[in-house]
Amino acid sequence: RSTDFEVHRNWLAITHSLPVSEWYYENRSEWTLDYPPFFAWFEWFLSQFASLWDKNMLNVDNLDYASDETIYFQRTTVIITELVLFYALKRHYCFKDPGSQDFGNFSYSNFIILGLSVMSIFSLSFGPFLYMGQLGQVFSRLFPFKRGLCHAYWAPNFWALYSFMDRVLIIVFRQLGWGLNDIATSSVTRGLVGDVSFAVLPQVPAKTTFVITMASLAKLWRYPNFKNFIGSTILCGYSSFLFGWHVHEKAVLLIMIPFGLIATESLEHFRTYIILSISGLFSLFPLLFKATGFKSESRTAPKPVTSTFVHLLENVYIVGFVILQFFTGVVHQIAFSDGKYQFIPLLATSVYCAIGIVYSWVRFTVIYFLEG
Repeated sequence: RSTDFEVHRNWLAITHSLPVSEWYYENRSEWTLDYPPFFAWFEWFLSQFASLWDKNMLNVDNLDYASDETIYFQRTTVIITELVLFYALKRHYCFKDPGSQDFGNFSYSNFIILGLSVMSIFSLSFGPFLYMGQLGQVFSRLFPFKRGLCHAYWAPNFWALYSFMDRVLIIVFRQLGWGLNDIATSSVTRGLVGDVSFAVLPQVPAKTTFVITMASLAKLWRYPNFKNFIGSTILCGYSSFLFGWHVHEKAVLLIMIPFGLIATESLEHFRTYIILSISGLFSLFPLLFKATGFKSESRTAPKPVTSTFVHLLENVYIVGFVILQFFTGVVHQIAFSDGKYQFIPLLATSVYCAIGIVYSWVRFTVIYFLEG
């Protein structure tokens, strides 16, 4: 399991054991409550049942608590809530006939009722914090700029490459005897959530990442259709993942899932998707496994064209994942059995996967804007 297990156990404890006024102030754990209030109320609801399984999981001071009962409870509630979501989606509510998505079958009255219910839930969930004058504190948790540009495990995006380049330049500057900021030289490799300082490259403020991520909707506004909508959704996913502030590695799914809808439209789309999906899926391995096997998706793919230098590089890059897995899963564990340099597998995985994801973004951007 990933660190999210402890995150949600802690949130169950916070919402069950503390008054509402303390939910967004509690900081005994580094995994503070930083989801919107409706989700906090959802955690509170689940915690009412958690007390029947194991009361100890609801103790705020029981950091990293993971009894069998706690594990079973969290997995069970995930499965149940996913089934509830599936049922709700299967009900497509805004259409008179749920089996049809023809807009001639659209129910505006149901749409208005659904919109009013969403606004009501939004108001009720934020209401207590507005009444207590805590909206500022809530928003400071929802937009945690103090957590730094990069997540603890670098998401394989542009900032992973940027951070890695800064690490390389630190070595170069030391060899040349040039001065460096000691705080900056340790801020990225320490593996903790917090502010990041770059020793050589320019610092990256949050407003810079915001400006960069605002992209790729111009074509949709000019030519509104389903195909452009999917393409714009993919590009928005790319932009937020590659250039966003404190991006979580799991956010790569926001690109992969919609891209899968159009991956077979052409060989160019398919080649781009293969690079993205292999890079994206491999980047998630450290969240789940310490040592994993590698299985390429290309066995079910059309035979790749290797007549050009670009195709050859793409194939070499994909084969490189086998080497990367062998290094992170075997070589590193043998060479550093004493526990030294534990960050190297994560660093190597993030940087190598980032190369593929950035490359797929460039390819898709070119394809998207060159299409009619």
